[in-house]
Amino acid sequence: AEASRHAAAAKMARKDADAAAEKGDAAGARSAAMRAAGAESEAAAVVAKTAASHKKDKLSEEDQEMAAKRLVELTALGAAANDDKNLAEAATAVAAAREARQRAEQAASRAATDPKAVETAGTAANEAAQAAAKATLVANRVQKDDGTSDSTKASVLIYASNAAAEAAKAKMSQYEAASVQARKQAEDAVIESDAAKAEKAALDAAGASNEAQTLLRQLEEDSANNDNTLADARAMARRILENQQQADAAKFAAAAAQARKNAQKAADQGDVTTAEDASNDAVEAELGVLELLSSVEADEAASNDHKAKIAQAAARTTEDRQLADAAKFAAMAAAGKRDAYEAAKRIDVDGAASAADSAAQGEEGLLELSALVQADSATSDITRDAIRTAAIKAGEDRSAADAAKLVAAARRARQEAEAAAKEGDANAAEAFANAAADAHAGVTEMVEQMSNDASKTLADKLNVAEAQTRDEARLAEAAKFVAMANLAKAAAQEAASKGDMYKCAEAASDARTAEAGALALKKDTDADASAPEATKKGINAAAKKTTDARRIAEAAKCAAMSAAARSDAQKAAEEAPLAPNADAAMSLAEKAGEAEDTVEEALKQIQDILSNLRNDKSVSNETKVAIAKYAQPIIEDRHLAEAAKLAASATAARRAAEEAAENGAMQACAAARQAFHGLDHDATQLRELTDADPSLSAASKANVADAADHVAAERRVAEAAECAARAHAARKEAVDAANIRDVDAAEKAVSEARDADEIAQAILEEARAAGGPLVPLVEKHAKKAQEERILAEATLLAARSKKAPESIEAVDIGKTEISKALGDMKELEAIAMQRSPEVRDEVSAFKGAIDADYASVKDIVVPDKAALASEVISKAATLASGTRAAREKAERCARQNDEEGARIAADLAQEKANALAALDDEVSKSNWYDDSTKQKVHEYAKTAAEEARRAATAVSDLAARRAAEVLAAKKKAEEEAAAKKKAE
Repeated sequence: AEASRHAAAAKMARKDADAAAEKGDAAGARSAAMRAAGAESEAAAVVAKTAASHKKDKLSEEDQEMAAKRLVELTALGAAANDDKNLAEAATAVAAAREARQRAEQAASRAATDPKAVETAGTAANEAAQAAAKATLVANRVQKDDGTSDSTKASVLIYASNAAAEAAKAKMSQYEAASVQARKQAEDAVIESDAAKAEKAALDAAGASNEAQTLLRQLEEDSANNDNTLADARAMARRILENQQQADAAKFAAAAAQARKNAQKAADQGDVTTAEDASNDAVEAELGVLELLSSVEADEAASNDHKAKIAQAAARTTEDRQLADAAKFAAMAAAGKRDAYEAAKRIDVDGAASAADSAAQGEEGLLELSALVQADSATSDITRDAIRTAAIKAGEDRSAADAAKLVAAARRARQEAEAAAKEGDANAAEAFANAAADAHAGVTEMVEQMSNDASKTLADKLNVAEAQTRDEARLAEAAKFVAMANLAKAAAQEAASKGDMYKCAEAASDARTAEAGALALKKDTDADASAPEATKKGINAAAKKTTDARRIAEAAKCAAMSAAARSDAQKAAEEAPLAPNADAAMSLAEKAGEAEDTVEEALKQIQDILSNLRNDKSVSNETKVAIAKYAQPIIEDRHLAEAAKLAASATAARRAAEEAAENGAMQACAAARQAFHGLDHDATQLRELTDADPSLSAASKANVADAADHVAAERRVAEAAECAARAHAARKEAVDAANIRDVDAAEKAVSEARDADEIAQAILEEARAAGGPLVPLVEKHAKKAQEERILAEATLLAARSKKAPESIEAVDIGKTEISKALGDMKELEAIAMQRSPEVRDEVSAFKGAIDADYASVKDIVVPDKAALASEVISKAATLASGTRAAREKAERCARQNDEEGARIAADLAQEKANALAALDDEVSKSNWYDDSTKQKVHEYAKTAAEEARRAATAVSDLAARRAAEVLAAKKKAEEEAAAKKKAE
């Protein structure tokens, strides 16, 4: 009974140990195990005591049998108690392992917040392992105990297996805690953007996951583990794997975050290389997390929550990569801006352009990236705003870089323009000035197009760049004007040395243009309060240089203009004698006069220039000397041009006199000859002035003297021509007088011809005494005057012969006069035989005419005046009758309202009246009709005129009547219309 009680106690304790093991109550299990051990010990003591008493006591065989039977029973109870003790001990190990496993699981569950959770889980796992080892020891011991029943051995093995499973779960919990903590650290590293920390955490998570997978494989290989154990292990391994994957995702996200931070820091410092490296790191991180996301999404065992977490990490990584890219592009823009400013300071145009291109690439990259993220709904608003802000900032950096590039270009253009100006290369200077102006225009356009949302920094930079490029453009333009002026000056000097007035004038005009441009630029710059003093001084100096160059160019132009004009005047004077007619010669004389005016203008201009130089102390001596050397040649040109003009004018006047003489235009001839009064005076005065001026060369003085002599020679030719013209006119007057048989007028004309001949002969003697190439012309005109005088005398004789036939009543007297004229003509014919054939022929013709006049006297018949009077009166009466008939028809048509017929009749009446008026005029002037005839014809004419007037009146009255009728009809129509309108 005692043994049964102890065995029962051991069984109860074993049951309590099992119950504690189920709950993982290690303390309860140990307490139960201790009770079981005590009960087993008590049971063993009872068995031992009983066995000892049996040996000690002398029992009967029957009692011995009974005792042996009871001892067997006792031994069985002791063995049962021992089994329960062993089972309780094994259960205690299971309870300890299970409790440790639970503590490990609890530690794993708070691993995300408890820094010591992994350590706690490790301790629990170790305790679970020790408990499992203890259970194994118990099992091994029991297996060796022959007194232990097979069922107990089997149960102990199960307990050992359960303890081992709990130990494995505890180890899994330790790995899970490690993976959770590693994942948490990786996630914290993402927030901290600590890639190294995240990397280490990911490695820790990977280590825990690898250990868990190894342990899982061991458990799967151990057939002793049941399905529940394996399912739990697999679930824990899955969670550990997911923690590892989330840690990896966090690692990539942290790498991207750190790369983003590095890129942004590099962008702030303008470190493109570092920013690019960081951007590449972010790209690698993104590729890694995307690859991880792809594998997780392909894993059917992965939970949706796990996939969402990986996707979230991938999205964050992508955004960090986008921000890193944005930082990289921003760094490119910032570096481009910085490098462009540094290049602009060095005036490195290529460097500035390259930097601006880099900035533009940065902006372009950000714009493309911004467009992508704006279109991507998965991108957060924060990232969108950040990238959009970065794009705006990059745009401003690009604008600033472009402005710096233009500043560099303007500075380089200004330098090149100044260098070109020094070398006298105006084309290059202009090209570079244009380039500087283009640069300024570019910056100005940027300022004008600048958005209202632009930052103050950008606005300040663009305004500064605009001012800088404006100054550089002004200086470059000033250099261009200097180069243009110097080139024009050199061209003017060269053209002046070659006598090319047009090129010289063009060059001087170019110099004036350059000076005007420089002065306008100076005025504009001086008026600009914001322009630096250095710029103003530089432009002022350039303007002075252009003014000096312009003065020298204009002086050279004056000299060239003077020389060319003097040459033109001399050429005109040389060509005037060869001109085809007087008009051409006069044109040449006018050309020479214009040339002289040009020389005068050139002299005035250079005198003005010299006067301005004396008043301007800022002009260098070099400039003054260069201008002064052009003055003396112009002074000589003025004398020579005037001399040439006088010579040409004298020739033109002489040619005009000759042509007028040839054409018989006496007034024109006299006017041409009178022109020599002024020409002679001017030529003499010019000779005196030239001879008195010691600064003039001997060649110039000789040239002026030759011109004066030429004017005198031309005057003699003109005077001789005028004499010839007078003689010719006198001869024509004699001819006209002879034609009307006015002998007195003919005698007067012959007297005029004789005077002209005498003067011409005197001029010829003067010309021969003076000599020269124009003497033959004087001889020609003197000879012409003499011949005209001879012809005039012949004409006079012919006139005398024609006078007789006018008196029909004195035919005999006429015959006597004609005979006398024939005698005088024979004497004149003898003189004419010594002259030209034309004169001889004409004198012979006159003689023949006189012979004919004499012959015609015999045939003169006096007309019948009475017949003529009857004929003319009849003609007048007929015209008067026709006029009256036309008037009557006009009145008749007017009464019939035939306006056209009336007008035709009136025109006919007027026509006949006009014819009669003409007949009246003819009769009244004729000597063949008596007064009675003239009176009758006049009366007919008056009557016809009255008839024509009445016919015209009839037509006008008809027209007036018709007009009145039209007006009345119109008025009536208007009244009817008004009445109708009123009625309506």
